Amino acid sequence: MNTKQNSGILSTWLFVKKFGFISVYTNGIVQKYFLHHSKIETGAPAIGSVVYFDVNPVREGVLPSAVNAVIVPQANDRVDV
Repeated sequence: MNTKQNSGILSTWLFVKKFGFISVYTNGIVQKYFLHHSKIETGAPAIGSVVYFDVNPVREGVLPSAVNAVIVPQANDRVDV
């Protein structure tokens, strides 16, 4: 069972800078969360992947950041028969 408080989609990842953004869609509103590679517990960043995470306490004027992130590997779209 997943104990993370939030889930979203990894919408941006800058491999050189080792950070990206998670988008959470709720009732037509998009909330963005900053994700640094050091806050990933498991998984490899890939745009479009589902991410389960907790949120760091929000500081005024700063985008909320994800911590304890678990990135779910994407399923391979190709089916071998």
